[in-house]
Amino acid sequence: MYEVASVYDPLGLATPYTLAAKVLMRKLCIENNTNDKTLHNSRWDYAMSAESRLEWMDFFKELFDIEQLKFHRCLKPNNAVGDPMLVIFSDGSKLAYGTCAYVRWGTAHAGFESRLVIAKNRIAPTKQMSVPRLELCGAVLAARIRQKLVEEMDYKFSRVIHIVDSMIVRAQIQRESYGFGTFVATRVAEIQNKTEPSDWWWVPSEFNAADLATRITSPNDLVKNSIWKNGPKFLNDPIDQWPLRQDCNLGNDELPDTIGIVMSSDIKKMNDTMSGLNFEDVKLDPSVNR
Repeated sequence: MYEVASVYDPLGLATPYTLAAKVLMRKLCIENNTNDKTLHNSRWDYAMSAESRLEWMDFFKELFDIEQLKFHRCLKPNNAVGDPMLVIFSDGSKLAYGTCAYVRWGTAHAGFESRLVIAKNRIAPTKQMSVPRLELCGAVLAARIRQKLVEEMDYKFSRVIHIVDSMIVRAQIQRESYGFGTFVATRVAEIQNKTEPSDWWWVPSEFNAADLATRITSPNDLVKNSIWKNGPKFLNDPIDQWPLRQDCNLGNDELPDTIGIVMSSDIKKMNDTMSGLNFEDVKLDPSVNR
């Protein structure tokens, strides 16, 4: 735990690598509870399995490689012009869900440049959850990050764009929250409270930078992979050339966690039936105690 805590990363810039530590720590907790079924008597000093020991050794071998991971200290390029755009990606997998945000600047040479601002992820619950639900949790995390960045940063953003690679999540955010079960409804409501549905766009998975926040990646891969540090290459193009879509219109049978809604015609039939009943003929039995 000491070595894991030594990775000081409050902005989550090394999130794809540190995710491995979270996964391994959870695995140790599961092993501990398996060794001792009584949670109140669980011990911290059980020897870890041989498999876990090898996985931790691999993690620590790569720990020093994280020094090669470098980011711009300043979020604003020297030749930046105008107000920046905030672009937030989110995603989810069976392992974790997460989000990453980029500040995109226009430059003096009619180009664009993007910088990673912050990234966050959460490990998936031990209790198995569907991928669409985890992707929705990633969208909630993105909405919270957006609210915090807009409140705390000195920049005035010209526009804020949310990007997902799940048509299900994109379609859920466009609908009223009362059409879903409790889990989805509460999260859709929070997203709609913090963002506008029109802010959300869909892209193919290969363009979603947040995918890296949901799977374990070595520091060497992050060094070579500019999509994490600078965002997808399309961020350097005019926005009308981005591979974005909003026409993710899915039917109720294609959306999970939808609930049936009683239609007004059904209510009218119920009222007609009730009006035909004569309650004046109902008599109470005085022998029944209250």
